Amino acid sequence: MKQNILLIGHKSFLGNQIKKLISKDSKFKIFFLEKYFLENDILLFNNKEFYKKYFLKYKKIDAIVSCLHIHKNEFKDELILNTKAYKHILYFSKIQKIKKIVYLSSINASKKKSSPYGYVKHRIENLFNKYKNFIIVRPSTIISLDKQKKLLGGTDGASLNLFEKLFNYNLPIPIIGDGKYLFTICFLNDLANFIILLLKDNILLNKKINFFSGEFLNFNTFIDYIGLIKKKNVYKFYLPLPLINFLCKLKILDYKKINNLLNQRIYYNYYDLIKKKIKINQLIKITKKK
Repeated sequence: MKQNILLIGHKSFLGNQIKKLISKDSKFKIFFLEKYFLENDILLFNNKEFYKKYFLKYKKIDAIVSCLHIHKNEFKDELILNTKAYKHILYFSKIQKIKKIVYLSSINASKKKSSPYGYVKHRIENLFNKYKNFIIVRPSTIISLDKQKKLLGGTDGASLNLFEKLFNYNLPIPIIGDGKYLFTICFLNDLANFIILLLKDNILLNKKINFFSGEFLNFNTFIDYIGLIKKKNVYKFYLPLPLINFLCKLKILDYKKINNLLNQRIYYNYYDLIKKKIKINQLIKITKKK
């Protein structure tokens, strides 16, 4: 019997790949929202009103996969919108007695408000603590290389466009700081296949998983690997952090875009965040633990 899957955030870089894989799998029937949630509805509707407008048509859903994250310029707006949106989603889950929810968070999830994006992800994760049968997956920087070896990555797939252009024209690659900070990555297809695995099997329920492919890398090494893959010489120049902060204050550089590009901040120790971790080469072992 097919599982009915509701995918929220299907137009995102990751969501689009999950949609493609689920659509090809005979074990699933996929549903996805026809339009985005209106911000006023998120803020002003109570749970029942929101349910009637956005979710009432979806009957007998077995599992939800959500890649939804609403980006706003102001930290407070981003926190309130995402928190209320997920309260609406969880209400729908309880009403329909959804068997499983897979939430795509971020390896950046942090209790520190100095990382606004990470803090919002942390607050959303906490909403799931009272809900049974959830799985929180924290991807590292999501990247993909297409058939022409074009580098795609980040939240929308376009976050590495600058690097792509610099590689193609053999121009120096700007490195923030010394480039020795932790930079974990995961490949788009690996992560999407992992989500499919979580939907098929009752593994890792009520767990928070930091997902990355291979070993830990620093940013310098990441750039070197991309150069090898693209068969390009790598030239680097290093930008000191005080200069980066100064340029952000002058609004010459956009701090949020830099943060999204790296997909992790370099101001705290990421080893403190990694408690339950999954490498792609561990998936075979996981599937045998049925």
